[in-house]
Amino acid sequence: MTNLMESYTQSTAIEPNLEIDLIICCARTQVDQTTAKQINYLLQKDLNWGYILEKVKNHHLVPLLYRHLSHYGEDKVPPQILGSLQKEARTSLLNNISLSQELRNILNLFQENSIDVIPLKGLVLAASAYHNLALRQFGDLDIFIQTKDVIKACDLLIAQGYEAPLQFTQLSKESAEEFGSGISQGSYDFIHQEKNLTVELHWSLDRKHFAFPVEFEHVWKRVEEVSLQGDIIPNLSPEDALLFLCMHGSKHCWEKMLWICDIAQLLETYENIDWAYLIQQSYDLGVRRMLLLGLNLAYQLMGTLPPQIIWQQIHADEVIGGLSSQVWNAIAYSPLSRSDEHLFVIKARERLMDKLRYLLGIVMTPTTKDWNLSTIPESLSFLWYFILPIRLIQELGDK
Repeated sequence: MTNLMESYTQSTAIEPNLEIDLIICCARTQVDQTTAKQINYLLQKDLNWGYILEKVKNHHLVPLLYRHLSHYGEDKVPPQILGSLQKEARTSLLNNISLSQELRNILNLFQENSIDVIPLKGLVLAASAYHNLALRQFGDLDIFIQTKDVIKACDLLIAQGYEAPLQFTQLSKESAEEFGSGISQGSYDFIHQEKNLTVELHWSLDRKHFAFPVEFEHVWKRVEEVSLQGDIIPNLSPEDALLFLCMHGSKHCWEKMLWICDIAQLLETYENIDWAYLIQQSYDLGVRRMLLLGLNLAYQLMGTLPPQIIWQQIHADEVIGGLSSQVWNAIAYSPLSRSDEHLFVIKARERLMDKLRYLLGIVMTPTTKDWNLSTIPESLSFLWYFILPIRLIQELGDK
C-alpha cells in the first residue's frame, strides 16, 4: 500500500499524521498483506488513541477500525480503547438492523400505494458494497421517489408517526416551488421522535442549483437488485451510484472519510462498470470533475486504479490535485471554513454556468435551517430575496 500521507503531504507541506495513516489503513473491508504490515508498523508507534477514537467516530469508521484492530492489534491497543470501539460497533450494528426493518416497512407501505422507490446510500451500500450490515455506519434512511408521488409519500410517512418539515406543513406547493424549498428543494427530512430516526425523502438526486437533473425514470430503467436480510430491494446501478456518491461527496467537500471508502468499496465490488456510459453521463450532467475527484480520492485511500483513460483524465485536470489535497488536509487537521466550502464546490464544477447556478442557488435558496429559524409568514415570503444575500455575506465572513 502506498503511504497516503506521504503522497499528499508533498503538495501541502504538512507533517505526516500517523493516527490518520492508521485509520486510512483500516478504512476498508479487506486488508492485503502490504497494508497489514503497515498496520503492524503503526501499532508499534506512540499513538494518540483519544485522537484516533474521536476521528473514527466523526468519520463513521468505527466498525471498520474495530474489525481490523481486534485482529491485528488486540495486544497492542489499550484495552479501554478496544472496548470502546467494540461497544460502538455493536451499537452501530443494532441501529443498522433496526433501520433495515424500518426501511422494509416503508418499502412495503409505498409498494402497497403504488409508489416506486429506490433506497440510497447507507443500507444499500452496506449490503452491496460492504457485503456486511455491520461494517457500514449510517444514521438515517434515504429514499428516492418520483416527483408526482411526493405529496402522497409525505402523507403516508406522516400517518406512520413521522413529523413533517416546516416546508411541507406551512407552505403551499406554489410558494415552495417559487422560493426554492418544497418541491424544488429536492428532498424533505421526516423525523420519528419515538423511533429516533430520520427518513430523507428525495425526488431529485440533488437540489437544482447543483445541475444534476437526473430524473427518477432514468435511473429506474437501470436499477438493479440487492439482498437485504433475505429481502430483494431495488438498488442504483453501480454507474448511477458512483455518479450520485461523487456528486454528494463533492457537494459536502468530502468531509467524511466514509464517503471516500464508499467509492473505493464500490470499485472493489463491481468489476464490470460501464466506464463509457459513466464518463459520458458525467460530461452530460456537468459532474465530470466531481466524478474524477471521487475516483482519485478512492485511489489515494485504497490504491484502486480506474481504467487508463479515466486515469489520464484525472492527471489532465489541474484542479483535482489541489482539491484532493484540501480534502485530506481538512480530514487530518483543520476543517474548511464556510467560505472555503463554497469555493471548493465552485472549483469542483467544470462549467461556468454551473458555477454561476451554484452561486445563485446559495444566494436565493432558503435552507432547512433558514425555514426552521424563520417566523416570516407565507404572505411575506418575498422577503427571502433580501434576507438570503445577507445570510450568505455572514457565512462568507465566517472563518
